[in-house]
Amino acid sequence: MKTGASRVFLISCFCLGAALVSAATINDNTTSLRDAVTDLKAKVDILTTNGFKNQPGRDGRDGIEGPPGKDGRDGFKGEKGSQGVPGPQGAPGTKGLQGIKGEKGDTRRADSSLLDALSVTYTRWGRTSCSHGAELVYRGRAGGEHYSHSGGGTSMQCLPDDPIYNKYFTGSQNVAYMYNAEYETRQWNPFSPRAFPEDDVPCAVCRVKRKSSLLHIPARNVCPSGWRKEYDGYLMTEHYAHKHSRDFLCVDKDAESVPGTRGDNDGALLYFVDGRCGGHLKCGPYVHNAELTCAVCTI
Repeated sequence: MKTGASRVFLISCFCLGAALVSAATINDNTTSLRDAVTDLKAKVDILTTNGFKNQPGRDGRDGIEGPPGKDGRDGFKGEKGSQGVPGPQGAPGTKGLQGIKGEKGDTRRADSSLLDALSVTYTRWGRTSCSHGAELVYRGRAGGEHYSHSGGGTSMQCLPDDPIYNKYFTGSQNVAYMYNAEYETRQWNPFSPRAFPEDDVPCAVCRVKRKSSLLHIPARNVCPSGWRKEYDGYLMTEHYAHKHSRDFLCVDKDAESVPGTRGDNDGALLYFVDGRCGGHLKCGPYVHNAELTCAVCTI
């Protein structure tokens, strides 16, 4: 038992000694660490005192890229800049390829279409039909102002056989008037037996296609070269002593009359026109007191 107790005592003394040695070592290390910190602080104070206090440190590492921001507002429109200096002229381009020549067009069709669009109209006095090659627009009878009136219209009208009225008043009024025209051919009548004195004068309005000009020639019963004669006849108008003046008409040499109209009603009257020579018309080509002819021509 004594030996055991001695062994325990020896072991305890050994452990206590080791602990004391370890504690002394820790104390020595603590003292050394404290001395190192004190020394480092002194060096930092020296660096601060020598002017390195505000020196920037090293840049830190780049952070992670953030998400894109919102679009900014549109800026104000800037002023218009001055015009730049013109640049040098460029080199000429290469010549293009020549196109394929087209076929020649048919000019006859174009000319034909233009001709078809042309036409002239005329009145054939003394007849109810048109000359060959002309189409009838309408037929009627000649009418004009009374021979004794000093006013009214001067031109003779071809009045249709089927008039159409709008509003009208049948009471007597102070207006212009329209009368049928009569042949006054008592002294000489080349129209017999188709028309007699006091018969009413018929008329026809005619249209000729593919013509552009109309010519009324007095004192000739033929047309100029290249012109087509629609008809020829005698020059007629109102009597020279009557109050009413009237245009000259070319009445067909084969004039007819309106059937059933013979009677001396004295409305608008038509007389032949004689040439007066000796100080007036030139005698030689003109014959004194001879009835003048006329022709209506188109081209």
